[in-house]
Amino acid sequence: MLSDKQIVAVVSDARRAFEAQPPEALAALREELAREAAERGDPFACAAAVSKTRLFEAFRRRGVAEAMRGKTASLREVPNAAFLRVRAHFIRFFDAEAADRLEARIEADKRARLLWRIEKVCAAARGGVMRFPDYPAAICRAQYACALEDASAAELTRILITVTARARAREKK
Repeated sequence: MLSDKQIVAVVSDARRAFEAQPPEALAALREELAREAAERGDPFACAAAVSKTRLFEAFRRRGVAEAMRGKTASLREVPNAAFLRVRAHFIRFFDAEAADRLEARIEADKRARLLWRIEKVCAAARGGVMRFPDYPAAICRAQYACALEDASAAELTRILITVTARARAREKK
């Protein structure tokens, strides 16, 4: 779960993204919130009654839900691994280049974690046949025609699955 410091950073980015929204988008969101309140039976539901704070909270919660692909809308439920993804989502509204750099960092971090896991599986394999990086690099060249360091996160995930399955098969022998 996110720390208080991380939550403050995301809320700050969300505030800047909110302020960068065109007035039409905020008006549409305000209308939608008023409609939802009316459906819940609020006799005072109208767009003018939706406060800026409530509008921002709805914007932030929807942004978190989009960044988390619908898994959660609450910052208290966002795992640490998704912190940069949520920040990048909000930063994209006001600084696309910074968001691109952040997403590149996310990808690099993901690749580094996968390479670490592949290395651990190779080290734990019996017989010392699965030497890192030679063994997974050979799989990468054979399956994806690229060097291990050039493989995408998706390709590294499949290499991890292959190495793990082969290590387990060696243990059963």
